[in-house]
Amino acid sequence: LSSLLELNLAYNQISIFPKLGGLPQLEVLILSNNLLTETWERIKEAKRLKRIDLSFNQIDALPSRLQAGILALSSMGQVADFKVGGNPFCEYFKEYQVFCVKAIKTLEKLDGMPVSSEMRQELAKVNLYTMERYD
Repeated sequence: LSSLLELNLAYNQISIFPKLGGLPQLEVLILSNNLLTETWERIKEAKRLKRIDLSFNQIDALPSRLQAGILALSSMGQVADFKVGGNPFCEYFKEYQVFCVKAIKTLEKLDGMPVSSEMRQELAKVNLYTMERYD
C-alpha cells in the first residue's frame, strides 16, 4: 500500500475519514457519495494529494470548522482539484468557494469548475470577514 497513487472509496457508506498516514505516495483520494459528516483536516496526513473528491457526503460543519479543513489543504501545497459540492454546508455557506480559491494557491479546479488567474485577480480584491463571522 505504500506505493498506492489513487484510492477510490466512493459509494461505500463510509462515515469516518480513513487514516491516510500509511499512504505516502497517494495523489488522488475519492470519497464522494458517502456518509462523511466531519471536516477534512485529517486529509493532510497524505501530503502528496493533488486531487480530492469529497462531494455528496453529509458534511454540515459551521464555517469556522471548515476553516481548519481549508487551511489544511492550503498547507499541503499540491492540491489542484478539490470537489466538495453537494454537501449540506454548501447550501447555506456558498462563500466557501471564495475562501477555497483565496486560500489554496495551487487550486486549478473547484467542484469541477476551472480556477483561472483572472478569477484569482478578481477575488484578491474581495475583502472577506473571518469565517467565524459566517457561523
